[in-house]
Amino acid sequence: MRKDEGKRRRILDAALKVFARDGYYNAKVSEIAKLAGVAHGTIYLYFKNKEDLLISIFKELMGDLLEHVKAEVEKIDSPKEKLRKLIELQMELAQEYRELSELMLIELRQSSKLLKSDAIDMIEEYIRFIEGILRRGMERGEFREDLDPTAVATIIYSSFEGMITRWLLEGDAFDLNRASKGVYSCLMEGIAAKRGG
Repeated sequence: MRKDEGKRRRILDAALKVFARDGYYNAKVSEIAKLAGVAHGTIYLYFKNKEDLLISIFKELMGDLLEHVKAEVEKIDSPKEKLRKLIELQMELAQEYRELSELMLIELRQSSKLLKSDAIDMIEEYIRFIEGILRRGMERGEFREDLDPTAVATIIYSSFEGMITRWLLEGDAFDLNRASKGVYSCLMEGIAAKRGG
């Protein structure tokens, strides 16, 4: 029997809302079913358990956003501008998908199964994508030739997590758009190739 992908997505969207609202451990599958407009048992036709739902949100919903960022960044030629766009998009998407940001940065860290699942490969792949931008910039003379691209890519990714976490904690008192400009400016001070000596 073929499963209804629209219903599956409704369940994922409902789970995201319930997890973000109640916290993963307090969330009830019955609440997710109610919000998705399906019978309680229907959830288990699509997902093994609550943890499977959490991992699926990460792999599918977060995966879609990361692919969107990569596709937009790849349209740009200059490695410097690629990094600027990457940082801007991360901050914009965090604000647009607040519930997902909250779930990723707060709830998912408490899931040991997630950390051991193949879902975590997406983060490694995304950091390697950033590393690729840095390597291209080094080859083209835009970035310092003595950079450690692996370390710098990890720093950039970590800065996203730090800025977005602070925004989640402080709300509009912390301006993510301004923060993205600050991150880019600091980054360029440290990695841009020096001209004329």
